[in-house]
Amino acid sequence: QVLDRKSLTTWWLKWMLAANIVFTCELLIKLIGKGPKKYFKSNAAKFETVWLVLSYYLTIHFLKELAKDRYSLLTGGSGLSFFSLIITFHLYRPALLLAEIPQYGIIFRTFKEAAHPLATLAGVLFVIFYIYDIIGMILFGGKVTILNVAAYPGIEDSVPLYVYNNFNDFASGLVVLFQQLIVNNWYVTAQMLTDVTTNWYRFYFVTFYIVCVSISLNILAAFLIDAFGNEIDKMRVHEERKKNKNKGDAEREQDMQLRNREVFDLWLS
Repeated sequence: QVLDRKSLTTWWLKWMLAANIVFTCELLIKLIGKGPKKYFKSNAAKFETVWLVLSYYLTIHFLKELAKDRYSLLTGGSGLSFFSLIITFHLYRPALLLAEIPQYGIIFRTFKEAAHPLATLAGVLFVIFYIYDIIGMILFGGKVTILNVAAYPGIEDSVPLYVYNNFNDFASGLVVLFQQLIVNNWYVTAQMLTDVTTNWYRFYFVTFYIVCVSISLNILAAFLIDAFGNEIDKMRVHEERKKNKNKGDAEREQDMQLRNREVFDLWLS
């Protein structure tokens, strides 16, 4: 099994080197054809260049790790992490090809159009998270630890996991609030924290659910739906203009043929 994994790792490495060479040739052809000044005006070109340099760096790092210890990749070491990063960076190329297909490109353009309002909403959510995290640390800080597992009655099997969902520090509080945002067993964490304090603190989780889940996520959905609708309208207008243009070109071509025919008949007569 180890030999199979080693051979698979070697095969992936060869594929990565071949892909880097192909993409380097593509980059050189574009540079020669467009010229450096015109080529680097595009943000996509800048991203591709940075990605290629980073990909080479990660590949070289992977080779060094492989030369030091070929088995380090099989034990979840740093080599495996860098190897995964290399594969992830190569996956963006098919995504660019999908963006050229109209049915899929509209999805990419939707997120691009909604980027600014989504960034604004993300900033608002961060402020809300910050406020609720500070309040949570005041209300629940230090109340739930691995030492007081009895504070979580009825679900003893889950205690070793859920006791880490606490407000003992700022980072842990952000994790808890994110779980509340995506509604990932939010009632379990809320029950655990109110068991060691008071049931009145349930209003803390209820208000967070109303503000972030019921309001903010619906605003997020509204932004995306509105952006998607705008892109659909733009695509329809573009297709209509293209259709009218083709129709006009055909009519002009037909008129030109009739005029040529009239001139030819006149010349024959």
